[in-house]
Amino acid sequence: MGKKSLLKTAFKACLIGAMGFTTATVISGCSAEDLDELFEPDPQNISYDIQMIENTKMYLDLRTGSYYAIDLNETIDVPTTGTPTTDYGYVTYNITKKPDHGVAYIVSGVVEYTPNTGYLGGDSMKVEKDSEDPYERANYSINFTVKEKPFVNTPPSIAGLPATSIGFNMSYTFTPVASDPDGDVLTFAIENQPDWCTFDTNTGTLSGTTPSTANAYPSIVIAVTDGTDWAYLPAFTITVEDTNQAPYFDENKVPSTVVALGEEYDYTPIAHDPDGDPLTFSIANKPTWCTFDETTGNLNGVPTDENLSGTTTAPITISVFDDKGASDAMSSFSITIE
Repeated sequence: MGKKSLLKTAFKACLIGAMGFTTATVISGCSAEDLDELFEPDPQNISYDIQMIENTKMYLDLRTGSYYAIDLNETIDVPTTGTPTTDYGYVTYNITKKPDHGVAYIVSGVVEYTPNTGYLGGDSMKVEKDSEDPYERANYSINFTVKEKPFVNTPPSIAGLPATSIGFNMSYTFTPVASDPDGDVLTFAIENQPDWCTFDTNTGTLSGTTPSTANAYPSIVIAVTDGTDWAYLPAFTITVEDTNQAPYFDENKVPSTVVALGEEYDYTPIAHDPDGDPLTFSIANKPTWCTFDETTGNLNGVPTDENLSGTTTAPITISVFDDKGASDAMSSFSITIE
């Protein structure tokens, strides 16, 4: 007969004796301690199945049943002093089976579990809770499953301010700045690429020579991808238009309007081009006794014919042109021969 059956029988005998009855079964030693043990409940069996990811550590509070994981390089405040108690007295927690693939500690009912570096899979441990209060006693079976950290892609970024206005027959180049926090290889793409441009999918460079006719090329979008996510520049428009600035004369360089018979006349205008374009010159009503240089605009000559003395030339006009056809003209002037 087992101990509990024996105790039950003894308890029955004690009750029968107390009631003035007799029984065929007489058991001696029916003490108060025996009766306490008869009514003392078995410890609770509590289990936890906890999933966590690699490179984290898990905290399980056996007092509340809550658990949470943090990164290995983080810290939290965990009670390290004091002994949990109940109305009956002490409560203690002890690890009765250590985990096979990690390290575990328990302080004031809080379990800290850290899996071994690089370990993936299952692990388990057991904890016993002891207390003077028999209803507080428990055995904990704690099962951990360590999983690989899921990949979370960080999207690339792209930035840049492309030129949106340009003249005829000009070179256009724009390269955006792109980066990827994960170090992924980047590939570029474009929508609404102008037909006069080329596009490099490795660098995102948009380049070409503008046409000689005015037009707008709208809704151009340059994007970059790391193979998973995309990033986009705001849509932009390239307007090709006549942006050439005409050359002009320096008004402070004024030609002489008098020359003596037999003396040299020499004048070279000063002209500027804001775009730095090459310049050429022309002249209207050039005196017959002068030469004119179309590269420099120089007007030079010596009046020697005595019949010219006292005469004045027709109004002379010198003009300047850039290589795109834009021009400027000096105020007309005449030369009197004395």
